[in-house]
Amino acid sequence: MSNSGRGLAVTTLRSQFLLCGLLGVIWSYTALPSFRLTLPAHNIASRIIAGERFKPEVLPQMLSQMEAAPRPDIMQSEYYRAYAVVGQYTSEVAAQDNSSGLDRELSGAESRLRAALSVTPSDAFLWLLLYSVETARNGFDPAYVGLVEKSYIAGPHEGWIALRRNRLALAVFALLNDITQKAVVTEFSELVDSDFIDVAASNLTTIGWEHRAPLLAALEQADVASRESLARRLSRDGFKVSIPGVDRDDRLWRR
Repeated sequence: MSNSGRGLAVTTLRSQFLLCGLLGVIWSYTALPSFRLTLPAHNIASRIIAGERFKPEVLPQMLSQMEAAPRPDIMQSEYYRAYAVVGQYTSEVAAQDNSSGLDRELSGAESRLRAALSVTPSDAFLWLLLYSVETARNGFDPAYVGLVEKSYIAGPHEGWIALRRNRLALAVFALLNDITQKAVVTEFSELVDSDFIDVAASNLTTIGWEHRAPLLAALEQADVASRESLARRLSRDGFKVSIPGVDRDDRLWRR
């Protein structure tokens, strides 16, 4: 290669590095405000999902701060999710307090959830929250059952979602399609297998009692020790049912 050719290649390479550096600066300028806005909201949302309790004024204050903050040009999908989660639980606080602004809170929660789902339609938890908001705002409608089904399509084996979702799904079990019914039954078995015995027992003996036959049959896949724990819990509550692989020996029930 001639000297002029080498010089041209070096100049081109330098230009490319300069362009990459310039793009990096531009990206940092536009994206960093989004990170600063998203991080505290994401932390709060994660704590909400984990079941942490907050003082009644905390979540409304957080929501107000998020709504008042200037929006950067680039928004992370995590922000939309956190915004939706905080907003939905704020509406739950309003419902518990019988707030006069409940309908406004529920309407806002619905809008935020739909916006988040437009960015991340594969989020099983957001579909479940949308179902909760729709039924709280408008009353039960069979059309909303599709939201539960979308939650199972997006994440059929999400243990932390199951703690809330399984009970809601059992309440509309007869309206679910066959594939979703199988997913609900499997999820119940997974709750037992993961030793969420109290949750599983409550789901079975209340809202799921009508569907106990398929629920109990599915326990064949669960760990035998977990099945025995469930059997003892049910026995203490006055329910003696047939659980696959568990011998109904009187000694077992007295433990």
